[in-house]
Amino acid sequence: MSLLSKAFLTQAQRSNHLLQTPVRCMALYRKPKTHHLSYTCVPDFMKPAPQDPFDYQLRPKQEILEEFKYYPADFAVGVKYKKYTAGDTRSEDNLDNRERVAKVFVDLKEMKLAPLQRARFIYLLGNRWIGSDRVKIVCKQYNTFHENYHKAMEILREIYWESKRAPDTQSNRNPYRKEFLKKKLLGRTREERLATLARQKEEDVKHRLEVDAALMGIQQEQETAKEQQRLKRRDNALKRAQLGFKQPANAETEGVEDKVLEDLEFNSKQYLQQIEEQKERKPVRLVTEVKGISKAEIEALKLTEEERFRPIV
Repeated sequence: MSLLSKAFLTQAQRSNHLLQTPVRCMALYRKPKTHHLSYTCVPDFMKPAPQDPFDYQLRPKQEILEEFKYYPADFAVGVKYKKYTAGDTRSEDNLDNRERVAKVFVDLKEMKLAPLQRARFIYLLGNRWIGSDRVKIVCKQYNTFHENYHKAMEILREIYWESKRAPDTQSNRNPYRKEFLKKKLLGRTREERLATLARQKEEDVKHRLEVDAALMGIQQEQETAKEQQRLKRRDNALKRAQLGFKQPANAETEGVEDKVLEDLEFNSKQYLQQIEEQKERKPVRLVTEVKGISKAEIEALKLTEEERFRPIV
């Protein structure tokens, strides 16, 4: 019997025929129905990605250091810390580790990253990126909060520095966005844009000169402080030599550290500073008026020299 004739059998004939049908042919009559469901269980940001999906050339590290020298990072970093205020009263071992966990929060909008830098920052975050501008970095691999805090800040610093190596252009291969930003930031006409670029270049040169001058001043202050410290140690070495202490061979030039004299000098400076602050304090003004005897009345009531030693009659 062919398959076509089997399809037109009656119910009785079909049931009788099924009893004689081998098991290997049952699939022709009872074929299972399968429903294929396609849905994403893992979010896109958690899927494995290639090692580096970006095809642009990274900026050298020296250029990043030069940029941070003149224009350092300026964004807020929040730190979260949990601690039991009433203490732990459990008799068994306490396995809670919330006191040593460090959580660092930053806002991507405040970091002022270019589009490519922002994309690279998100890529370097890995599973820490949850699709929100509020980024959280958690560290709990050490036994103290202090160590975890420094490790979390180190992770944030390295990710931020590495993301800054991406190109800092404001247009991400989009000519419309490029034209929009050019007119918004520089000006609508060509003359306005040229004038704005010239002014920005002049301001940048002026700012760099000011930063270099400030760094040079700090370096000179450090060198002056070192020279003063060297002279101070030499004087201390000469004073100790006069008292009979044995000094090393270079006592005439460098001298030795004298912690006692340095602490005494520091304490004296601190004491004099406190005295100056007390002198500069403003007098206290009484809110309510105090009524009493004045100094003039006290002086008038005092006995004079003649009244004190008047002979008794």
